[in-house]
Amino acid sequence: MNSRKECAAVLLPLLLAAAPLLGQTNGTDTGGTDTIVIDEEALFGEPAEESEEAPAENGSSEDASELVEELEATETQTDSLLLTSPGVEIGGRYGFSATGGWFWEDALFGGFGPPERSSLAVELGADLFFDARPSRDARVFGKASLTYPFDDAGGSRSFDEAFHVKELFSDFHWKEVLFFRGGKHTLNWGVGTFFSPADLLNVTEIDPRDPEAEREGPVSLRANLPLNVHNLYLYLTADSAAAVQDIGLAARAEVVLGSVELGAGAFYQREAAPSAMATLSAAAGDVDLFAETVLRYGSDRTFLVESATAPLGIEPVLYDDTFFFHATAGLAAAFSFDRTASSLALAAQYYYNGEGYADTRILADNEPAVLAYLGSGDISAADLSNTGRHYAAASASWTDIGGSPFTARLFWMQNLSDMSGLLRPVLSVKLFDRITIGLAPSLSYGDAGAELSPNGSSSSLEIGVEMGGSSF
Repeated sequence: MNSRKECAAVLLPLLLAAAPLLGQTNGTDTGGTDTIVIDEEALFGEPAEESEEAPAENGSSEDASELVEELEATETQTDSLLLTSPGVEIGGRYGFSATGGWFWEDALFGGFGPPERSSLAVELGADLFFDARPSRDARVFGKASLTYPFDDAGGSRSFDEAFHVKELFSDFHWKEVLFFRGGKHTLNWGVGTFFSPADLLNVTEIDPRDPEAEREGPVSLRANLPLNVHNLYLYLTADSAAAVQDIGLAARAEVVLGSVELGAGAFYQREAAPSAMATLSAAAGDVDLFAETVLRYGSDRTFLVESATAPLGIEPVLYDDTFFFHATAGLAAAFSFDRTASSLALAAQYYYNGEGYADTRILADNEPAVLAYLGSGDISAADLSNTGRHYAAASASWTDIGGSPFTARLFWMQNLSDMSGLLRPVLSVKLFDRITIGLAPSLSYGDAGAELSPNGSSSSLEIGVEMGGSSF
């Protein structure tokens, strides 16, 4: 207990000192030039059944990994894995699928006319991990992905894209009181399902179309002090750091009050906008409620504003001394039906993006200038995502309908600022173990130039088959 109090005496002043300083917000990428995308998990339903040899414990990170049977644990529970017996576990997941797509412009599934274009996507790859515990007080975990094509495919893929290290870190502790994790590992500050502005540290952002996809974390050192059911965290992040003064400093506290968990944190790094965040999550029966808020001083993105003196009519502008506010709230519910072994999952969320444009028509009305600035490097593709102020998303998933091999899903997302949106129903059926077929019509609607309908309203139909997927 004395050691715990000593640690608290050290960490608490650091957290309090860092709070007013501490950020780099990862906005949610809800846009792009291709609004009809292939979503393997939605198209084919649940991941393939794991093999009998699948390890019982291969947890790796703060938000649960996609690997089957990887522990869905909180940071504190993950740290407690240090206290298990030593050993080494090796495993992973293999996947192979093919999806054909047909696309129509300005029509709902094109009527009976021929599609404007078609596509074929072959997905082949594997995730591999090792979980080594050389002693009771130490743990080393690593995970990498191997994806097809394995060569440079005519120069379109780098070696890092074909073989990519997702996580590589070690866990250790001081007197089983202060727990450390050092290396590359995923972090999870946010509680949102489709949008998570409070997720300040991860390198990759949450994708509303595939919210369960694993995100990539930074190279960092984390110190965790559990205080009963509460937690204090301190982080040093080293991604993109070329000098000591480039190291990022972050702090977060979690307080549990019955079925309610409150979180607060902040992040500071030189050349980035300082940010502070707060989260709330609560359970009400089968329904989970969540909310996030973020306050940033300045923005890391470049904005385009109208200018009477600019040759192109608009010009790029940086806002380093302006406050930006983000907020989101939503709910998720899951119901299981014992008689049929089926389950129903529902989720809905609203997001206010303080770094969006008050009027997104400035981008659509000045498309040649936007493309010119994009080509010259004055703005980046990330500057053209999250262009709206208001977003909403919802999903419904019914697995093993009535005890049958059918699974149905529905995903909807809309930019409420420019009224563009995406609607995607999916029906999949498991023919037998290791073979699943999916059918997915999609509709992208809105005006041409809008974020989720850059080419105007369009539709698609995709049919895919997943073959031989397995965890081991």
